[in-house]
Amino acid sequence: VRGELIFLIDRSGSMSGERIVMARDSLALFLKSLPQDSLFNVVSFGSSYQFLYDGPSQKYSQHSLEKSLKQVERFEADFGGTQIYGALGKIFDTRIVPGYPRSVFLLTDGAVSNTSQVLNLIKTNNHKSKVFTIGIGNGCSQQLITQGAACGRGKHEFVANNSEVYEKVIS
Repeated sequence: VRGELIFLIDRSGSMSGERIVMARDSLALFLKSLPQDSLFNVVSFGSSYQFLYDGPSQKYSQHSLEKSLKQVERFEADFGGTQIYGALGKIFDTRIVPGYPRSVFLLTDGAVSNTSQVLNLIKTNNHKSKVFTIGIGNGCSQQLITQGAACGRGKHEFVANNSEVYEKVIS
């Protein structure tokens, strides 16, 4: 099924160690599993946010996959605090490509101070994009992960250790 898939990955300091490894592995698996006729982008966030590809999302191809995987391998937990709202708002403000329904995949340990604002942002934009959430590591915010997916008309999963990544991402 073709669509635009945007991966929003937490690179805040709390994601250091095993959590960033699980997030990178999950993201790599997602990218390798994309449908042929799809568009994609990766957005890193922490105290600030950064799109892997400025402008429109990339058309999925072997070249764009390999280029993206090389960059994802270098991701570290070096973006400061956990501030999802700005990055998510920028994604929702980005023009939707006709014929490519958008899905956003949020990978985070989910500890934010403005959970209700983030959930409200997802809910008010769920006509534009479905939001799927993956909680990385033990102790992630149950509320953000479960309610974020519910508000975004998506599903949620929790990945406690790297041995679960494949099963949970495929789900």
